[in-house]
Amino acid sequence: MKKNSFKKRLRQTREEIKLSQIEFANLLNINTTTYRNYENTDREPDYDTLMDMSDILGISIDYLLGQTDIKKDHAPLSESEKLLNEIAEIFNSVDDISKGKILERARAIQEEYLKKQSIDKAL
Repeated sequence: MKKNSFKKRLRQTREEIKLSQIEFANLLNINTTTYRNYENTDREPDYDTLMDMSDILGISIDYLLGQTDIKKDHAPLSESEKLLNEIAEIFNSVDDISKGKILERARAIQEEYLKKQSIDKAL
């Protein structure tokens, strides 16, 4: 990570979207002092925080880290992709028994949906 590029780009991009350090720290669910250290010292965020920064700022991680001058290297996530990401986060945060229950419920919902579609087509 190019530390000077990271600090500069982090601050510059945050300011472009008109967020204070406090507001941005709140969006990241981190302490304001921790966030200020990212902009003012050599403290580096963990991977999850870096991903969150990238998402909130609407820029690529490569840009944030000074690896490229292209701010965004991917299309915005569709609503379906956002929902899938949320489902994946939930799924990955629970134990195996709960994962099985989630899968069972998802299959039941799918089955209900397919039955409804079949009835609608028959009418």
